[in-house]
Amino acid sequence: MQNTMEQLEARIREGAYTAGTEEEWGGADVIFTKDADRPCHAGDLKAVTPYAGQIARLIGDLKPHLTCDYFSKFACYRQMAEAVIACGENAGETEVLLAALHAVAAFIK
Repeated sequence: MQNTMEQLEARIREGAYTAGTEEEWGGADVIFTKDADRPCHAGDLKAVTPYAGQIARLIGDLKPHLTCDYFSKFACYRQMAEAVIACGENAGETEVLLAALHAVAAFIK
């Protein structure tokens, strides 16, 4: 997992990490979206960011390497969303993606 995290961080820092085919991601009571008006369920944490597509891809790239149980994945994705939200709306792509990646890294330690 450490190699995967390092490889992803290097790609993000190089500006070589692009959005996948998904424009947003939702699951585990968390939504990453570009649309501030997107409806969500009560209790969902909505992280609004112009980089929702990149976050969706990051989650997809990390998912095969995460060995979280059912309940831990809720905490992991929530921690990731909180990190993205904490970046604020003026944060750049690199800052947002690294915050999300580092949140996952901190969670799995």
